[in-house]
Amino acid sequence: MEGVRPRPEVGELLARLAPRYRLAVVSNGGARQREKLARAGLERAFAAERVVISSEVGAEKPDPRIFARALAALGLAEGEVLHVGDDPVRDILGAQRAGLRSCWLARGAYPAELPPPSFAIRALAELPALLEDAG
Repeated sequence: MEGVRPRPEVGELLARLAPRYRLAVVSNGGARQREKLARAGLERAFAAERVVISSEVGAEKPDPRIFARALAALGLAEGEVLHVGDDPVRDILGAQRAGLRSCWLARGAYPAELPPPSFAIRALAELPALLEDAG
């Protein structure tokens, strides 16, 4: 836990996006995920009910139930949400199965056997422009 630090651009990005978008976290993990967010200084970007953790939901990504919980917390429909993640199966396929648009934060090669994401970016800094373009 002592080593938990976000990439420098993450806090700035969240501060930029929070006034315009409803943000949520969907995380596989245990109760310490909330502590990690706090230690990283990122918890203020998310309302507590919008931090959706698999151990609290009883379902892990790629299970559609965890995404449904996030949708309920956001008060949005499937077509109004873009899920951003770096895991092709847990994040991208999971979001697709839940009816969400998906954005892959590219880390290596995307598996050819999986349906492609709605969008792909190489760095989080690309996300604001993508959101503007995607509407």
